[in-house]
Amino acid sequence: MQNNLARILAMVLTVPVLAFGVGLLFDAGWMATISVGTALLGLSLLGLIGFAGYKSQGNRTLLLALFKPGLYIAIGALIALVILHASLAIASIYLLESTGRQVHVGVIVTVGVGALAGVAALISGASSIIKKAMATVVGKRLSDESQPVLWEFILNLAKSLGASPPQYVVAGLEPNFFVTEADVRYLDGQLSGRTMYLSLPLCRVISQEELKAILGHELGHFKGLDTKFSRDFFPIYRGTVNALAGLAQNMGEGFRKIALIPALSILSFFLEAFSTAERAISRERELAADQVAAGATAPRTLGTALVKVSAFSGLWGTIHEDMLELLPKGKQFTNISAVFARLVQDNSNMDALQGLDGTLLPHPTDSHPPLSQRLQALGISVADIADAALCTAPELPAVALIADYESFEKDLTTVEHLLMVESGQIRINAAGA
Repeated sequence: MQNNLARILAMVLTVPVLAFGVGLLFDAGWMATISVGTALLGLSLLGLIGFAGYKSQGNRTLLLALFKPGLYIAIGALIALVILHASLAIASIYLLESTGRQVHVGVIVTVGVGALAGVAALISGASSIIKKAMATVVGKRLSDESQPVLWEFILNLAKSLGASPPQYVVAGLEPNFFVTEADVRYLDGQLSGRTMYLSLPLCRVISQEELKAILGHELGHFKGLDTKFSRDFFPIYRGTVNALAGLAQNMGEGFRKIALIPALSILSFFLEAFSTAERAISRERELAADQVAAGATAPRTLGTALVKVSAFSGLWGTIHEDMLELLPKGKQFTNISAVFARLVQDNSNMDALQGLDGTLLPHPTDSHPPLSQRLQALGISVADIADAALCTAPELPAVALIADYESFEKDLTTVEHLLMVESGQIRINAAGA
């Protein structure tokens, strides 16, 4: 962070310092004054960002209060800085070239156009930078009318926890579970609100009690103060991280890019300043949500579910490799969820439980601590629950809560194959097909 700060300081101070020298050289007091003001604005912005990030560490209320408004303030200050830097650069070029009685208007116009392009990019990018994260899933919505048993299971769990229930439930093939306030794009449209995502393949290998533990953790984020973080902070934080990464990759070329580099560097510094607070609070809230889930079932049940998901989710990649191999030959699976379950059961041995300590479960907005930290907080280890974690053909599988689940799995399997072809991952041989 120190190296990054030194580079940003150079970006913020170089133009004002040079312009200050030119102002003194040509006895242009107004220019020296604007240069000092511009440098102070840049330094004040960096100082305020660093101070806000530091004060937010360990303070959830302050983090919630400062992050989103701070982003808007930072973008506004950056627009002002881009304009001031360009104005000082143009004035410096004019004064220096005027001594030779020839002013290169083209150079001045070029600097001005670059500044305008940067300002336009920041203004147009402000709305896209400060937005909620978007999760995209290959899945189908499960309504309460068509899935009364599943919804009763979920609503009873939410009620017992004192947590806000989801507004929507989507089932898909990706090996993951989450509840999020981020917008969710799925096969039939887009959902805005609290959405729960269920993995059909994983629901085949975990029990209904283990599903209760997993969903208890996710719903635990919508209980008490954590609700505001799950709704108002993490979707915006993750969306901003993703948007900045996208903007950095698509800055374009020429003067627009030159004008945007300092601004993006300062915005990255803004995120970096708050990331320490985010990581600490995220770890705290994830472990707290685990305790909520353990209370809904039992610590061993949650631990078993976490180990199963950590140990076997990676086998989904093997299924995809098999699909890529078979499709060019004109062959395809009927139900890859069922294939996944059989593959998990075939690999349910002690080797599957090796090296899981550092595993991080994915989530569209939140970040989970390593598995070892989560199990330690529950007072158990992988060895304690190895036998239960290797029981991947439960008597009451979670998938049985979903009416006609095989129909969903087969439809989604067809979609997965089509997506592979449409994305260009494979080519179907006309003769083979």
